Amino acid sequence: MSLLALSIVKDSRSWGANRGLLDFLNLLTNLTQQTPDVKLSLGLLISDTTTYTDLGCSLALNAEKPSQPSTCANADQTHASKVGDYLQQLRMQRAMVLHCPQDQHLAKLTPNTKRSPQGQMLRRRGLARLRNQLLFSALEQEDAVLWIDSDIIAAPQDMLPKMIASNLDIITPSCYFYDKSWPRWRQKQWYFDYNVFQGQCCLFCVAASDEICL
Repeated sequence: MSLLALSIVKDSRSWGANRGLLDFLNLLTNLTQQTPDVKLSLGLLISDTTTYTDLGCSLALNAEKPSQPSTCANADQTHASKVGDYLQQLRMQRAMVLHCPQDQHLAKLTPNTKRSPQGQMLRRRGLARLRNQLLFSALEQEDAVLWIDSDIIAAPQDMLPKMIASNLDIITPSCYFYDKSWPRWRQKQWYFDYNVFQGQCCLFCVAASDEICL
C-alpha cells in the first residue's frame, strides 16, 4: 500500500512550541512502525518564505541526486543530516515542499475572531483552498492520503493500522488537547477540532479500551 502524508505549515511556529520538522518526522516514524509494508511519501505546503527555503534545502540535500541551489549555501548541514536519518527510517519514497502565500481569508483572522462562527467559515474556506492545492500538486499514484496537522504531538502507534484495517473511505480520529500536568480524567475533556464534522459530533469506539475513537 502507498500512502501520501500531507500537512500545511504557515511558518516555523506551526510545528508547536519548541518543535520543528524533526519532531514532525519523528511522529511519522512512530505512526508507521506497525505498518512496515506501507510506502510513504510526504507533501508539505508552506506559506512563510524563510521556512520554505530552510525545509526545501533540508530535503534537497538529502535527494537521491542532491541539488544544492545557491539559497542552500548556508544551510544547516547538521539539521539536514538528521532529516536524512528520518527519511531513511521512514523509507520515504518521495518528498515535496510547495510554497504558497497565506490565503487572504486566513490572513484576516486573529486568535479571537477565528473562534466566531463567521471566523470559522472563513478559516474553513481558506484551509480548503490550501489543502486542495497541496493535494492536486502532491498526489500521484498513492492509494490513500493521510492529512496530519504539523503541531500534533503524539498519536497511538496502532492508529494507522486501525485506519487501514477499517476499510473505510474517510476517517477522522478524535483529537484532544493534552498536558501531562493535567489529571488523567481531564486529559480527554478538551476536544480540539470542531471543523471535521457537520452537525452533532458523534464518537464511535471499536472497543471500550480503545485510545482512539473514530
